[in-house]
Amino acid sequence: MRAGPLSNDKVIDLLNHSFVPVYTSNEDYEDKSPKVSAEERKALRQIQDECFANRTSVGTVHVYILNPQGHAIDSSHVAAVTETKRLLAVLQRNVDKLDTNHGQPIIKPERQSVAPDAPTGSLVLHLVARGQDTGPQGGSWREFPGENWLVLSSDQAKGFLPRDRPEVGAQYDVNATTAMKLLQYFYPQSEDPVDSPWTKIDAQSLKAMILSVRDGIARARLQGEVSLQRNFYPGKVSPEHMHATLLGFFEWRMINGRITSFELVTDDATRDQKEHYAVAVRMETR
Repeated sequence: MRAGPLSNDKVIDLLNHSFVPVYTSNEDYEDKSPKVSAEERKALRQIQDECFANRTSVGTVHVYILNPQGHAIDSSHVAAVTETKRLLAVLQRNVDKLDTNHGQPIIKPERQSVAPDAPTGSLVLHLVARGQDTGPQGGSWREFPGENWLVLSSDQAKGFLPRDRPEVGAQYDVNATTAMKLLQYFYPQSEDPVDSPWTKIDAQSLKAMILSVRDGIARARLQGEVSLQRNFYPGKVSPEHMHATLLGFFEWRMINGRITSFELVTDDATRDQKEHYAVAVRMETR
């Protein structure tokens, strides 16, 4: 919906000025999830029970509309309102029903994906993965790129550095454990949001070569490849096989080993030997 009706100016205007939009994640509301309270789970079940009693649509992939008192008054399956005209009709009929005043948004729009807090000296990386046919034509799992924020401790980040004093032209292997913490996310978007235990690296290689050493800053090129398996559907074994070749560059201060810039991309990447995808990683500067 984000790449379709929720990108439409009329829908955005109606939602911002006549509703208080809220979205939830089904995974957060699972019984064993610590992300929401029992009270929040109860509130969601109440909304669904009220829709059932009202004989409106009920399910986990749904749009629910509540009145100002917090009671469900309308609903629709997402599959029905991915068409902009249908969503506009659902929203407008409830504006008319409630005689809603046109007001200003109560929450200022802001980024939904932000860098996590991290200890001083950590290496914070922003990873974006884009499958083939990303965009409205790509369907539910390809509408938008996938994102991950990765935090490597100071010690883990030093796994990218050579053990000896850097000399131009010298080559070395990046620490395998450090490389794994990054390469395990080199897969295209999928429905399963959980990383473990469904991701398995079959083979990996990441090598560095010193390009320059000047003014206390060393610069190196990264080159390698990774083969991994990744579950697509949540809760059941449905592995896909990815293979990617990699190329990147990074710099660090020789005096303290602190990485000051980091960029890594896929040179070529395929899923199940047929669908191409791309991954890009960039250091978050603070």
